[in-house]
Amino acid sequence: MSQNRKKYRLRFVPLTPIHIGTGDEMDPLEYKIVPTDNGYRLYRLNLPAMVESFTPLKRKEFLRLLDDGDMMKLRRFVDDNADKRHAFYDTEVAESVYKEYEKKRNDQNNSLRINPVYRRLDTWQAVIPGSSIKGAIRTAIISQQLRDADKQNRPVPIKQVKNKHGKLEHQWEHNGEQKALGGTDSYDDPFRTVLIADVTLPPNATIVGRTRMIYPHHHHKKENFRQFYEMTFGYLDDYLDEEKREGIVGDSFLTHLPGLRRRLDLLEIDAERIAACCVEFYKKRMKEEHDKYYQKPSEEVCTVSTKLLKMKYGGLEFPIRLGHFSHCESMTVDFEKNGKPIREIKTKDKTGTPHTRTLAFGAFPMGWAKISLEPLSDG
Repeated sequence: MSQNRKKYRLRFVPLTPIHIGTGDEMDPLEYKIVPTDNGYRLYRLNLPAMVESFTPLKRKEFLRLLDDGDMMKLRRFVDDNADKRHAFYDTEVAESVYKEYEKKRNDQNNSLRINPVYRRLDTWQAVIPGSSIKGAIRTAIISQQLRDADKQNRPVPIKQVKNKHGKLEHQWEHNGEQKALGGTDSYDDPFRTVLIADVTLPPNATIVGRTRMIYPHHHHKKENFRQFYEMTFGYLDDYLDEEKREGIVGDSFLTHLPGLRRRLDLLEIDAERIAACCVEFYKKRMKEEHDKYYQKPSEEVCTVSTKLLKMKYGGLEFPIRLGHFSHCESMTVDFEKNGKPIREIKTKDKTGTPHTRTLAFGAFPMGWAKISLEPLSDG
């Protein structure tokens, strides 16, 4: 191993459910949910392979239904004839989702669409992209660099401009992120020296569940159930036994290549800096969210949030937040200038507090993970 290269084994633990999707949705024609001895499973169907397996008579019937355009009859036909042999992959399904599926699958006014997670196309295992992890780390480090620069009275690459309403607001200067990291343009970006491989999760690391939007500061508004989402299990879920918890943990690699820095005066993004900045940034986000939204001990989300706050991080361990429903505060640089954030969070709340939170299974803040880095020996 080169003396200029440091490689680490990256252990990724989803603490709460995480959904990183592709932007696609599964239509009821593309999946089937069935009860099993251990719960409920979703089969994501390979329709061409299924049609290919039909007898000539059954294939003719399928094509006739397709030509007729009667989607309900077509759904029933696929449901009656599809099984595990025709699936790209299968995943666990929450009981509440199965009940909704059984209740409404013959209702033409209900599309029953499911948002799948990003998966590998060779093994169909769920994937946490390395780019998503790197983006979450980047937010934490830029925040720390801005705070340090402000404390030391160094220039901060932020300017005041008038928006379309004539109101002054803060914005990045041109190449502001690169300047915050000590460079002048994208070629100077010190994150070019950090490579993070995608995390492939074990085969049974996901479940299809429902998300719920809550309005903690607007009690007159009813809670709103969102669409069905495929997501990782969460390590903090008491439903999981120890074996199941270990079955949702993924591994990857982080490589630090300091020799790729264009200039020696650029910020060095090493493992120690990554861990320290992420602990500082994301622990603060956890505490703020807990204090603003999850203060009722009688609610399960309060218990889950308390567990998050009590997590310990030692050495090269740190929390991050990523994926859908991570909420803007955890994805936005938290630096303030003259008491105003450089990127204001849009809200109608006079207190400056966003209105809503979206919870997995009505109880889990989404997107939290714990990362551990283990240095690998030379050779």
